[in-house]
This record gives sequence, structure tokens and C-alpha cells, in this order.
Amino acid sequence: MTDAASIRQEWKAGWTVVLASGLGFIISGIHLYSIGLFLQPLEHEFGWARSEITGAMLIPSIFAFFLSPLFGHFVDRWGARRIGLAGAASYFLAFALLAFTGAEIWMWWALWVLLALSLVLVKPTVWSAALSSRFSAGRGFALAVALCGTGVGSMITPLAANFLIDHYGWRIAFAGLGLGWGAIILPILLLCFFDARDLGRRTVAQMAAPMSLTGLTVRQGLRSRAFYTLAAVALIATSMIVGTVVHLVPLLSGNGIARATAAVIAGTLGITSILGRLTVGYLLDKAKGPHIAAISLGMPAISAALLLLAPGSVPVAIVAAAILGLSIGAELDSVIYLATR
Repeated sequence: MTDAASIRQEWKAGWTVVLASGLGFIISGIHLYSIGLFLQPLEHEFGWARSEITGAMLIPSIFAFFLSPLFGHFVDRWGARRIGLAGAASYFLAFALLAFTGAEIWMWWALWVLLALSLVLVKPTVWSAALSSRFSAGRGFALAVALCGTGVGSMITPLAANFLIDHYGWRIAFAGLGLGWGAIILPILLLCFFDARDLGRRTVAQMAAPMSLTGLTVRQGLRSRAFYTLAAVALIATSMIVGTVVHLVPLLSGNGIARATAAVIAGTLGITSILGRLTVGYLLDKAKGPHIAAISLGMPAISAALLLLAPGSVPVAIVAAAILGLSIGAELDSVIYLATR
């Protein structure tokens, strides 16, 4: 069978898991793309410093650092469906519970601990594991299409957060985003999110024998230089991108741009990240992944330089956000693709 025929067959059998995984990728970015809109309301109501509020973003990073390998093992052992469904349900609930934040900063941080625990269950590796088990010849493009979910989420989430905050207040906004996204995503995950192992469980003959897994064992992976190289690259790149995304709306607002306009500019991230992902996904099946990843890592620096050189300029801010969005699409797609190879 030719590669083209294999790709067509994979898509015919697996388009539903691409759809479900795309929605799954939205989940882990909801807090990231909305938190900037909540900074001013929280500062105004509680008098907290901005660093105290955004300091909560460190909690998911710490939990991910220590727990991601363990939960990655759980995905290998129990399948992506079980982990993903449990994580999605708990994330939406934990995000909605942020609406109950009290005047003490420790309550804010405690609620973020709950969110961090659920985030470990909806890391991109959960959704990419399912895709990788169903796609081989067309894996790069399948990952790229699914990862466009984060672009869709980053377009919708800031606008929805701004609308809810302006019309109903920040508490309703937290609850509305969590429960609203949950009502959209959870039913589709229940119906469509099955990896190769989950499909095996649905067949009596396959249930009699455990599914064999491809790739390295945990011990082999931990001894691999490539594992630590990818981990370091992902850590540095994610730190650059997350730091810029979280503070983008407050930064623009602080330089005289209206918050509603800043929210629209932040939505530009989603549009260009989709373009970046589709382009990079196609190239990953044609060219060398490390070269593509290397090019994408320099783009956040260009975005930051533009914001520094022309503060308060809406056209420049749009260009900076567009470049950052391209980087988001290229960086995450490249790292996930290389990890699954």
C-alpha cells in the first residue's frame, strides 16, 4: 500500500479521534488564554499584587514537572481514553471552582492546586498518544490538525472571558468558561475519543490478550539523551511562550490599549497558531523535524522585541501576537511529533 493510500485509510478510520483530540487540546489552554483578562478584576476586588495572582501559574508547572512521567505511565497502562475523560471532567469542575475564590490569597492558590492536579491528566501527551496509536503514515498532519484545537480555543476563550467579565462579573466568568467548555467538549470525548487500545477493548478477541505497545520502555526512555534534550527544549520554549501569553492582555492594557481591543488582539494568537500548525504539520511529514523546531524557537523573541519597541501601537501589537501565534503552532507541534517518533 502506498503512503497516500495509507494516509487516506488512516483518516477514514480515525477522523473522529482527530476531532476529539482537537477538543482535548483546547482544555489545557483555557486557563492560559483567559487568566490575563481576570488580572485587573482580581486586583481591583482583593488588592492583590499582579505577581501574587500570576504566581499561581507556577503551581501547574511544578505539578507537571513531578507528576507528568507518572501519569504518562498511566496512559500507557490504562489507555488515553480513561485518563483523558477523567482529566477533562475534573479540569472543568476545578476551573469553575475558581469562582469561589475568597479574599485570602491562599484560597486562590489552593484552588489552583486542584486545577494543577487535573491539568496533569489533560496534558497534550494524552491526546497525542491516542493520535499516534491510530496514525502512522499521516501522523504529522493528523497531529497538526488536532493541535489546531488550541488555536480555536485561544481565539474563543479571551473573547468569551472578556464578554462574561464585562456583563456578569469575574466569578460568573470563571464558572461560565469551565461549565460552558465542559458542556461542549465532554460529550464529544465520550463518543469519539478512542485510541488503538480502547478500540481493542471493544473487540472480544482482542480483549483476551493485552495490547502490545511500541516504542521505548520507561527505563529506556529515561536513559535516552533524546528524552532530556526534548524535555529541556520544551521547558525553555514553553516558559517563553507562556510568560508572554499570560501577560499579553495586561501589558497591552497598561500601555493604553482598551481591554476589549487587547482581547481581540490576543485572539490573533489562535488564527496564526492554526496556520503555523497546519504548515508545520505538513512539513514534518516532508522534512527534518529538528530543523523546523529550531526555526520556530526564535520567533517569541521577535514578538517580545516588537512589543518593547512600539508599546501602545495596535498594529504592532497585532503583528507581535501573530508571530507569537505562529511560534505556538510550530513549537508544540514539533515537540510532540519528535517525542512520538
